[in-house]
Amino acid sequence: MLWKLNCGLIRTSDGYLFLGRREAKLNFDSPEVKHLMRDLANGVDEVFIKTIEDNPRFQSFIKQLKQKNLLIPYDSTYKNTYLESTYNFLNWHVGSVAKPVDFNRAFHIGIIGCGGLGANVALYLASSGIAKFTLIDGDSVEPRNLNRQYPYTTSDLGVSKSIALKKHLMSIDSSISVHSKQNWISSPQSIKESFGEDVPEFILCGIDSPPVEAKMIVSQFSRDYKIPTFFAGVGHANISIGPLLDDEEAFRSYVEQLQKIKDEIDVDFTTPISASSAATNTICSSIVANEIMSYIYKIAEPISRNSQIVFDPFQLSIISKTAYCKKNT
Repeated sequence: MLWKLNCGLIRTSDGYLFLGRREAKLNFDSPEVKHLMRDLANGVDEVFIKTIEDNPRFQSFIKQLKQKNLLIPYDSTYKNTYLESTYNFLNWHVGSVAKPVDFNRAFHIGIIGCGGLGANVALYLASSGIAKFTLIDGDSVEPRNLNRQYPYTTSDLGVSKSIALKKHLMSIDSSISVHSKQNWISSPQSIKESFGEDVPEFILCGIDSPPVEAKMIVSQFSRDYKIPTFFAGVGHANISIGPLLDDEEAFRSYVEQLQKIKDEIDVDFTTPISASSAATNTICSSIVANEIMSYIYKIAEPISRNSQIVFDPFQLSIISKTAYCKKNT
């Protein structure tokens, strides 16, 4: 275990500014403090920190750092690994003097649809400490996917998306557990058969075909098994974030809305959007991954929890918000 400054640091003429913590300032300065701050910025072991705490010259200084959550413990396991920066980021948000953040490596995420949303979000989550995935997609990688589905390359053309995505996720970390299922979703039962007995703790729905019905099927399965589930999508002129459903009332309300839409359209003459851009898909995928990380690690209340937010990706403004349960109105 290391003890490390949980913030950015600027030395001023009369002390130190600790950035990222409402710009906290401590008016301590001396050659000794300067050397100590350099050590704390890099991280020191528990023996070192105990020695400093027992030194009368530094007791008050170290006490203030801890009281302001500026100096907290860090798990040294992730130092000099691909997870170090993510670990530091999460520790800044949810770590404390009492306990450093703990990567939820065993948290199981099911991704239904490994396209422009599912593939990118899986990549972001795998790079952020999530280490257990089940990937479901019956499609194969095509040339037109390469403009926005970042894990795939020309070497993956013709390969099942779930298999190709598994390969790329495990290239980040070979210890990641990834199960790939090369099949289409046609009913809640088909989802259960795909997951088997190892049902995930969270689902991301990244499919849009068959139109409307795909989301209904996933919603019904998730509602039956009480699994928090995220829906999102990208259009020509908007980005839909959410809902992230984890409430019985919200699931029911969302399915009812989808049923009304289905009753009003001819699904046999409805096709998903085929135009897309790298930029809008990146915005959508990044927000979704951030919302999921926020939900898992309780960084903040996700704006999409039991609500759907529609954004204009060019003006970066909210077009509409729909709440699916009373607590979110």
